[in-house]
Amino acid sequence: MDKISTIKKRILYFIENQKISKATFFNKVDVSYNNFKGRSLKSELGGDKIAKILTTYPVLNSDWLLTGRGKMLRSQENVELNHSDINPNILKEMISLSSQLGEQKQENFHLKQRIEKLVKKNKRLQEELILVKSERKNECPAIDIVEKYHTKEKKPYSRA
Repeated sequence: MDKISTIKKRILYFIENQKISKATFFNKVDVSYNNFKGRSLKSELGGDKIAKILTTYPVLNSDWLLTGRGKMLRSQENVELNHSDINPNILKEMISLSSQLGEQKQENFHLKQRIEKLVKKNKRLQEELILVKSERKNECPAIDIVEKYHTKEKKPYSRA
């Protein structure tokens, strides 16, 4: 099986694999199915919801759910141990870190989009500046001489 990239996709895989109806699953864990489709599928699930899923479905391996590592299902012996073998503080911390990671991924995605827009805007403004400079030189060739002089001397140029 290919590595499933997000917690929500792993949950959907678990539901399908265990032949659980989506309505039953989402009612039991008190989560809306709308959070698992479309653009919402890319957002991370809250730690409280993950904890609810893990306690409602103890057969689900928490390591697999949170990280994608290991087997999806816990062995019967581990299920009987339930969560007594997992330090609750560590589980809460893992859930919190997973949620933070999702938020940071989402923020990085939005920042990358913003950077792309700014790069495009910068390119457009540079092109406009080249056109304006070209038009100014055509209007007054002496401006080019003054600009070169001030560039050499590294003095600020102001056109008064």
